[in-house]
Amino acid sequence: MVTKPKGSICVRNAEYGYVAFTLAVPDRALNSTGIKGGLNEAGLSCDKQTLTNSVYSNHSSTLDNIDASLICQWALEGFGSISQIKIGLAKVNFVATENTEFQDGHWVLRDAEGKGIVMEFVDGNLEVRLLIPNIGLMSTACDRCLMTTTTGARQGWGS
Repeated sequence: MVTKPKGSICVRNAEYGYVAFTLAVPDRALNSTGIKGGLNEAGLSCDKQTLTNSVYSNHSSTLDNIDASLICQWALEGFGSISQIKIGLAKVNFVATENTEFQDGHWVLRDAEGKGIVMEFVDGNLEVRLLIPNIGLMSTACDRCLMTTTTGARQGWGS
């Protein structure tokens, strides 16, 4: 587990401090990559979950290319809400990582207002889906996210 104070040099200068669960990555500083989940001081959370057969985007000549293993770090240090994340996503391109713990994944982000998104890489494209409010569980046991609300109703994304 690591903490990063506001103003630290990370993927960018950290606008928000955060606490996160990380993986030890050989030949890299413990907190420079490998964030599996965390929460920042604005109440934004990020969790990496497994999604097999993810296909990441190719490098872009016009956007800021960022290694996919840094998605949680990018989000936690730079944004305080899902609305801000949506704006930020227009400026970046996440590319495949050599970190085997992050090669097959999707990311769930939620903010203090109860808004949330899921980021998935399908056929080389980033797909961003809004979460249904009051989500209690998300699973990748189907071809798209299957969720159970806190009331027990099952909701799927569809095709």
